[in-house]
Amino acid sequence: MDIYQEKENEIRLKNKKDILLNLSEYEEKIKKYAKRFNMIFII
Repeated sequence: MDIYQEKENEIRLKNKKDILLNLSEYEEKIKKYAKRFNMIFII
């Protein structure tokens, strides 16, 4: 595997982690709003 491909794989992994982080942040926001409106979301 050459350096270019390695870098590309690193970037891909980082993007996946960022997406997962964004999802969990989004989930937290949903839960906060759910409490505010007395609704229960089961995720």
